[in-house]
Amino acid sequence: MKPSCQSEIFVEMEQTNFQAQRLYNWAALAGFLDQWNVSLSEEKKKQIESYLNLVAYHDLEAGLTSDISPQNLLLRHASDALVCLPILKRIQNNIASDQILRVADLGSGAGFIGIVIKIAFPEINMTLIEPLKRRFDFLNLALIALGLKEIHLIKKPIRASQEPFLFDIIIERAVAPLEKAAKIAEPLLRPKGFFIAYQSQNSGDKPISANNAEPALPLEIKEKLNYRLPVDDKNRYLIICQRGD
Repeated sequence: MKPSCQSEIFVEMEQTNFQAQRLYNWAALAGFLDQWNVSLSEEKKKQIESYLNLVAYHDLEAGLTSDISPQNLLLRHASDALVCLPILKRIQNNIASDQILRVADLGSGAGFIGIVIKIAFPEINMTLIEPLKRRFDFLNLALIALGLKEIHLIKKPIRASQEPFLFDIIIERAVAPLEKAAKIAEPLLRPKGFFIAYQSQNSGDKPISANNAEPALPLEIKEKLNYRLPVDDKNRYLIICQRGD
């Protein structure tokens, strides 16, 4: 669609100039992607860059993140999403071949997890759940601009016990403590569905593990994966839980 007035042409030119000045160093992420057996085509890399440019351009009005530098967005946020990719593909391989994996990003925020995963793994059906209006509005804009298919945006699932709000997998990062996040996710999961929670460990904290499952969760902890981001020396974890029948 062509811009309808001079002000829209100016905004379009301003965005183009802004994006042209932002360079993403994928070479700095190469070892990390190899470690997690993640392969991205050049087209997918460009699409992720387009999304990160949208985050940076709209950050001030939407309050998305504290550091919009290209390398912070790529090496801290996009890389965090990509850690989850092998797990999703493993779960996909264990379900019926004609079944499309239904995934939800709980408390999507800027979409760092849900949108990047959808770009990298387009075969899934993704739902972004974001109750905060400024971020919801940004996500709506981003989905239109990126032209992604089979990705949906809701403020909250109203009828959690019925379709379309039962998911095969729910992913959560920085929404709430693990116990609370699991309680929010549990009624949104189908039987035997998976909840994947991002957790971090500060110095002196006792890490959560499958052998040290102190929190009273409504889901069974099945696995813990330890990792570090390319720009961070702190331990991080993916806690993989499963709902019962």
